[in-house]
Amino acid sequence: MARHTPRTRETGGPAPRIAPHLVPMPLSVISQVASGDGPLPKELIRYVVATAGAAPSVHNTQPWLFQWDGFVLDLYADRRRQLHRADPAGRLLAISCGAALHHAQLAVRGLGRDAQVQLLPGGSHGDHLARLIPGTGKAHLPSANEWALLQAVGERRTYRDAFEPHRLSRGLLVELEQTVAQTGCGLRLVERPGEREDVAQLIVNASLHLERDPIAREELTTWSRWEDDLNSGVPIVDGIPRSAVGRGDRSAVHPAFTQRDFRVDVDSHAASPAEAEPLPVSLEDPDVAAIWTMADTTVDWVTAGMALSALLLTATCAGAAASLLNQPLEDPVLRTRLHDALRVPGAVQLLLRLGYSERAAQAPITPRRPVDDILGVRADADSGAARHLPPHLWPPT
Repeated sequence: MARHTPRTRETGGPAPRIAPHLVPMPLSVISQVASGDGPLPKELIRYVVATAGAAPSVHNTQPWLFQWDGFVLDLYADRRRQLHRADPAGRLLAISCGAALHHAQLAVRGLGRDAQVQLLPGGSHGDHLARLIPGTGKAHLPSANEWALLQAVGERRTYRDAFEPHRLSRGLLVELEQTVAQTGCGLRLVERPGEREDVAQLIVNASLHLERDPIAREELTTWSRWEDDLNSGVPIVDGIPRSAVGRGDRSAVHPAFTQRDFRVDVDSHAASPAEAEPLPVSLEDPDVAAIWTMADTTVDWVTAGMALSALLLTATCAGAAASLLNQPLEDPVLRTRLHDALRVPGAVQLLLRLGYSERAAQAPITPRRPVDDILGVRADADSGAARHLPPHLWPPT
């Protein structure tokens, strides 16, 4: 299917800011790698993992770990970063890891190699979620579609401010549905009469419930980053900074679909005088969609994350942006009610708002963990002696 041209370029606006380490490899490098034999060198695996690390994750926790043995890249859940109040089962953690897996697969294919993915059902090694096996022989140069999606990795932002007051084109919505379907998931648009109001009310109810829960507030505070933190001299590598949230009360900006209030907006960390000015009520009318799976297992969660990654990158190619509205999905009762409201033949995994904004591409880049924090190399890759070395004991790359 033909790619959309990013709207920021159509209108002559500034080009999106791209993290330097996420710029796709030069064609000369790709051509050399694609035409060669043998496994990918470690330097390119670092590039693959850096690309994976740019994936979206719940509260920007980045709860993933990768291990390379010379031929296979294994993906593990980093349980130290699990949200135990919002995500006791690890569903959002597995979804986040699935998004990183899709980014990694795209990076390998962008190097001109095939990339086989094996999803693991769990069991005694439940933290071992998947294996990514790069091809070792001659393959093909990346397609135009793969190249566009790989470029979008560095341009994508989670955009929490108001969208422009018009909906996505019908052609783009159809493309997003097809993109999600290719991963084995479904995309349910929230657009039938009455259901937008029902879903909006569920989000409001969930937001109020979370705001009154002291444990939930404390957990949210743990992953919120203030400007003082960013200027402290201590590297900030995760969490949601104030610059990524926008200004003021999310409910004032999005009266219909309430955004999550990260703790950077409250209490002693008060807004500047300019930011404290009353905000006008937004006229935005975002598209809202749910990603769902037929079952509700760990494999389904990881698959939903891969679908999320594919959807967000496809939307970015079209100049659109998104943010998550997952508050109802963090409560079992409200999640059931959301399922009943949408009547999907499976389990709702994610809820998103989508729209256009010229400012989305210029939004600040949220912090990311260094590659050395998330990539380990097995101590004895040839013999496989370190095959089950716990991730926190991996030697540094």
